[in-house]
Formats: sequence, structure tokens, C-alpha cells
Amino acid sequence: MATPKQALLNVSKGQQLKFDNMHLNTGNAYKPFHGNFIAPVSGTYFLTYTATTSVHTYVTICIMRNGAIVGKLMNSNHKFYPKTTESVLAHLDKDDDVWLEICGMSQTADTGIGVGFESHFAGFLVHCS
Repeated sequence: MATPKQALLNVSKGQQLKFDNMHLNTGNAYKPFHGNFIAPVSGTYFLTYTATTSVHTYVTICIMRNGAIVGKLMNSNHKFYPKTTESVLAHLDKDDDVWLEICGMSQTADTGIGVGFESHFAGFLVHCS
């Protein structure tokens, strides 16, 4: 499981989210410097992420596999810092590249993703093919 060391401020559409603080990375499939998960073997994976966003924003965060959307989280708020989670089961082939990306938003100024356990990304193998 990875979390951001610092709040990700002023994010923009198309930006890959890099969670660079590792809490558990058995097998080293997650690459914190680049912010992506590389499937070590083919199989079914459980992928999940949680995001806390700044107030007065609308943000859509997609989980991407080799450039295709496999999950989407939409977070819209006006007064609070909501915490929203998306989880998917996906078949990944060995060396498939998975990452989180901002795929929609209402504004670019002052849009941020929370730090620490407020936001996190994790994945694990459920069944090896």
C-alpha cells in the first residue's frame, strides 16, 4: 500500500498520481518513483484506491491499465473533504502497467489530493492464471 508523502496540489487533467510513501510492497510490484504497479504474473488482481480531495472541487480519478480505464472514482464536494474509494477486480497479464490518473475535473486551481492515509493505492493478486 502506498500513500503520498505530501499533498498533491494543483493537479491537472491527465496527470498521473504518484503515491511515494510505501507501507507494504511485498514483491516490489509498485514503483513509487513512477507511481505505477507492474503485474509480476498474469492473474486476477484486486486494485483499490481512496482519495480525499480539496473543498469546492469536482475530480474524477481513473485507474488505468496500459492506457485503458478499468475503474473510475468521481468526487464532488462543496463544504467538506470527502474520502471516496474505488475497488476493481481486473485480469492483468504479466508486465501490465497500472496507474492512477486525473481523468476529469471542474477546475485546475487549488485542486489537491490529501496526504498520508487520507489517500492511498493498493493492489494484490487474488488468483494466478
